[in-house]
Amino acid sequence: MKNIIITFLLIITFQYTNAQKFIKTNKYTIVNKKGTKQQEYTMLFDVVTTDSTAKKVGTIQVSDVDSLDDVRIRILSSPNLEEVKEVIRIDTDYSGCCAYTNTFYFLATDKNDFISLPNIENTYCEETISQIKYLFPAQKFGKENMILKAKITYSENIETIKKRQIIQSLVWKDDTFNTNESITSVDIDKSY
Repeated sequence: MKNIIITFLLIITFQYTNAQKFIKTNKYTIVNKKGTKQQEYTMLFDVVTTDSTAKKVGTIQVSDVDSLDDVRIRILSSPNLEEVKEVIRIDTDYSGCCAYTNTFYFLATDKNDFISLPNIENTYCEETISQIKYLFPAQKFGKENMILKAKITYSENIETIKKRQIIQSLVWKDDTFNTNESITSVDIDKSY
């Protein structure tokens, strides 16, 4: 029990001390629970707008319904990507011997379309002091015209960022943006 409490404290601390400044929103919700035949405990949920149109944003997968603790929906307004008005981030938190979070990202365009990014899974055990996340141009450590997938390592007290490692960088509005391959590797400590 002590380990679970420590793990949840780490998750909450990560949410408030990291570079992403996503804010809670009621503009989107989760609906349409559908079971899948691939895995007994996997469920699919549609993410939709809460306005009168109830437009579908995308679909998220909940991998273990029995250990699901929380679902949080947040937005990053004005991410400084051309033709993108906001980024929607949905965190699904799970508990177990180690807690873990699946994070889903959707880009809301100026034309009211939605683009999904590959989801990210982070596992939090007692000694975990790192997290993988997407960084956008408007955020600390963000780069102009790029979406960076980075591993952020925190100090032991989880108050400061100790190290940043770019795993993948996607050049926004590039001809190859919608492919699933890594486009380039960027050193975050260099100026561009």
